[in-house]
Amino acid sequence: MRNEIVVGLDDSRSSKAGLDWAAEQARSVGAVLRAVHVLDWP
Repeated sequence: MRNEIVVGLDDSRSSKAGLDWAAEQARSVGAVLRAVHVLDWP
């Protein structure tokens, strides 16, 4: 099993906070961090 944390990003402040948390969590448990940027196209 792979030790991985996935976090979704958009342009909001809350997603930046989520990325900060996920990065710290990944460091603390030795996980890979995968960030997925979300775009809303018309």
